Amino acid sequence: MMDETITYALTQVAYQIPMFIVWTVCIVLALVFWRHHPKVSLLAMIAAAGLLFVRLVGVIIHIVLSRMMFNDAISHSSMGTIFGIWNVIAIIMNIIFWVLLIFAIFGWRRNITQQ
Repeated sequence: MMDETITYALTQVAYQIPMFIVWTVCIVLALVFWRHHPKVSLLAMIAAAGLLFVRLVGVIIHIVLSRMMFNDAISHSSMGTIFGIWNVIAIIMNIIFWVLLIFAIFGWRRNITQQ
């Protein structure tokens, strides 16, 4: 039973590894370029860390709720409600972090005619 739980958890994490790598690289790049572009780097790092956090929490919620359902500790309807609430929260958080990232990319540009 525990082996199945570990295998399931590792499988869920494995699906997310490409995104974990992308957001981690973004955080590292923000740190590397911090000295030259501190405001942009800060926004990019907050956005990447937030997106990484949302994805990690989503994986954890999925694993925990699936395990609880398997042990009959939670009903299907309760699980659906929790997933629905989490999805709304995750969507809102994703929008906020993507807006930060877009602002980091385009928000600090100077117009060529202003130079």
